[in-house]
Amino acid sequence: MPWTEHFPDGCPPENAHPVSGKVYRFVDNDIPEADDFHSWREQNPSQPCPPGLTECQTCGLSVFTTEEGVCTALRRKPFLRKKKPALGTLTSEFGVILNTPSQGKKGTGENHHTWWVSLNAEPWKVFHVITVTCPDSE
Repeated sequence: MPWTEHFPDGCPPENAHPVSGKVYRFVDNDIPEADDFHSWREQNPSQPCPPGLTECQTCGLSVFTTEEGVCTALRRKPFLRKKKPALGTLTSEFGVILNTPSQGKKGTGENHHTWWVSLNAEPWKVFHVITVTCPDSE
């Protein structure tokens, strides 16, 4: 599968598997656009890697595979409340995914995944903003 040039060697990792099924992503736009699917590295090309993340992870997208995972992230990361949850049903041509849990009270939880989008994929075309109703506490 072809990847963008900014991925470091060995990225995506060998243990990532083809993405398949429902995936949730936080987006800024009411109708998802290409800009909603830029990795942290694409948005911050000259910044050092954030603590606790590998360079490879910064080249992927943060996603969740359950509504519960979305709710955990919303509770733990207040900045996500300004975004909109979007749902897409993906197939293997969209890339590979790996469960990359973010631990602790400030982490995004066990359901956090990193998704490396394949070159020339257009994921914004298969995502739509949804309403997620979350319980009040963990």
